[in-house]
Amino acid sequence: MLVNKAYKIRKEVQSVYRSSHGDEHIKSQGIRKEKNMKKIFLWVLLFAGIVILCGPIAAKAEKMETLMGSIQGFECVMQNKVCPIGHESEEAAAEQTFVLLVNAKNGDYYVIPNVKEGVLARLINSDVKVVGYVDKKRNSIWAEEIYMGSKLVWHSKMYQGHNKK
Repeated sequence: MLVNKAYKIRKEVQSVYRSSHGDEHIKSQGIRKEKNMKKIFLWVLLFAGIVILCGPIAAKAEKMETLMGSIQGFECVMQNKVCPIGHESEEAAAEQTFVLLVNAKNGDYYVIPNVKEGVLARLINSDVKVVGYVDKKRNSIWAEEIYMGSKLVWHSKMYQGHNKK
């Protein structure tokens, strides 16, 4: 009963408001609210885009780490065997992805996505030290430098124009 009275009063107030302000005023308020919602949506979309684009930059802002291991073909690592010596072997030639094998017993490896396969193929079965930004979630390291012994064999600045696919 009380709810019915409140409903009736609300309807009366709306009808009085409509008669004094006209339906155009109510429609314009609806359009204004719709425009505001579009603006809010665009701002949220813009913010989300900035966050997505800045993600890799923020990830790269972490400190550099050094990993030591040997360069192996991904297929060889998955089959738990050592790649044949020499990058001219058939198995090495068939490999398309090379990884840094850090711990052979556990099969711990890291993909080096920013170094071309040709560079890594020349380092197959070599003990190397890779300095870069590690992403443990993706098992990858964004290399800045690769050393074989104490000799620098690859640096990100050396091949800036050549390490793109």
